[in-house]
This record gives sequence, C-alpha cells and structure tokens, in this order.
Amino acid sequence: MFFTVDTFLGPIYNAAFVSPYAAPCVWLALAVVLAPWAEFILFVTCALLAAGPVGLQLYRAATARPIKDWTEEIVVITGGSHGLGKLLCETLRRRHSPRKIVVLDLKKPDIADDGACFYECDVADRHQVAQVAARVRSEVGPVTVLVNNAGIVTSSELLVDADEASIERAINVNLLGQIWVAKAFLPDMLAQKKGHIVTVASVVGHIGSAHASSYCASKAGVVGFHESLRQEVHGTNVRATALYPGLISTGMFTGVSHARPWLTPILEPATVVDRLIDALAAGVSRDLWLPLYANAAPALRLLPLEFADWARQLTGSNEDMASFEYSLSSKR
Repeated sequence: MFFTVDTFLGPIYNAAFVSPYAAPCVWLALAVVLAPWAEFILFVTCALLAAGPVGLQLYRAATARPIKDWTEEIVVITGGSHGLGKLLCETLRRRHSPRKIVVLDLKKPDIADDGACFYECDVADRHQVAQVAARVRSEVGPVTVLVNNAGIVTSSELLVDADEASIERAINVNLLGQIWVAKAFLPDMLAQKKGHIVTVASVVGHIGSAHASSYCASKAGVVGFHESLRQEVHGTNVRATALYPGLISTGMFTGVSHARPWLTPILEPATVVDRLIDALAAGVSRDLWLPLYANAAPALRLLPLEFADWARQLTGSNEDMASFEYSLSSKR
C-alpha cells in the first residue's frame, strides 16, 4: 500500500520532533502563524480541559456496575496473609462484610471470624491454582471479585550477579501467578455476567530501575497482561482495574528508602486499600496511579529515553534498592 499513516505523518513527526535542524524552524514558524489566534486557542484548550473530566464522569456513571449489596460478593485475595492483602482483607470485613473473603497464600493468616477462609496455594503452580479454584467454587461458591495481589521480591542484585532460580521465581509468582489465577476464576464471572478483577502491578512496570531487573520485568509483563485482559472483558459486566503504586510501606522492600521523599513519597498501605475498595464499590474499570508522581511513568515512555534517564537521576530511583535488606514476601 502506497499511502499509510507513516508515509503521511512520518515526515511531519520527524521534522517537528526529531530533527535538530528542522524542529526549531517548524515550531518558530508555527508560533508566528498562530500568534494572532493565541487567545482563542487558549480559550478552546481550557474549555476542553474543563469539559474532559465532566464528560468522563458522565460516561463512567452510565456504564458503572456498582456493588449494591456486599453480602452477595465472594472476594478472592491472593497474598492475603500479609502486607497489603492482609490489610485489604481486614478492612473489607470491617466495612462491608462480604459473603466470604477467600485468602490464597502459602501461609495461613490470623482469621478471627467465619467471614473469611484460607486455602493454601502457590499461585506459580498452575495445576495447584486450578485445583484450589475448583475447591473454592464447590465449597464457597462462584467468585465475583478477584484481587490478584500476590507478589515477591527475590533479589536486589544486578542482573549479572542475580541467581537464576530467584529470577525464575519472581517471574513465576509475579507474572504467571496472575495469569493462572485470573484464568481459573474468570469463567465463573463471565458465566454470572458479573465480576471485578484487580491487578496489582507497579510503577516500575512502566519505568524500570537498576538492581530490580527480574521484578521490573515481571511487573512489565503484568502491565501487558492486564491491558490485554481488560480488552477481552470489554463489553461484558466484568470490570478490570489495575493498581500502579510506587513504594508501599508493607515490608516487601524492607530497608529501601527514596532519596527525595518530597518528590516520591512512600505510600501508606491504608491509603492504597481505601482507593482499591472505592474502585471495587464503584464498579468501573480503572487505572489507579499512586502517589501523584506515578502518573508521569507512562508519559515518560513517549519522550526520548534521555528524559527518562534524567527522571531516574532526579528521583534517585536507580540507587533506591542499594539499601534493600530483605522482603517479607520472600521470608514466608
């Protein structure tokens, strides 16, 4: 085919954004041409920016499937025996009392009432996941909410020094574990025409940093998996929400601190749990970026790589893992 988007827009893109010779001329000329229209362009731009959130909210309200009665919901939380998953389990029980909360983990949690139950499960083992899902379906009922939270950090070494087994374990738990669990429980949601899957990813799935190659790779895979899953359930009553957090103070990255906490603050687990529960209650597919700086991660992918490298230097992210001591997720 002679005419494509590339043949038409490619030269324009190169002239405006790539060429160090043409770009200054293009933008200076454009500034001169548009100068008489500056006030009008500013007005239209501000009007569109003002209308955007309103229109988006109206669309979300029209397509939402909010949870009206939590006592009808069966919630599965992987990695629910510790950290973020444990707090989510406790908070859901206290606020909404779902019909049942099912915890999938390797370690049994401290469960104080019959509103929650535990199934020992290694999410990296697809056969075990399938067996446990069948037991949950038979003994508890069809799952309506899945929080794919299980994850581990196995190493803070550079790739050349990392142990091969720890790399495989990180990929198997963080990425394949999410896939196996979603695959096991999604059919029930589709059959009921009701469900919500939460994928706990990470900001480093969009912009990786040194000393965490296997973790970053696994979370990048999770990002791609979730985006594909969300497209596959589009048009159904199954919602798909992704969480892209920065560092959370759960013990998963014990010893790690940010060089510039005023710019990249560490998240409190309760803040993350509140946002997750709000998303579940609203019944709308969402991308949750926490804290504020996390929103810049996908934007950096659109810029020349030097800008992303500069951002890492500004935030000190490549040095953050130097103080890593251990992960509670790997000590179970």
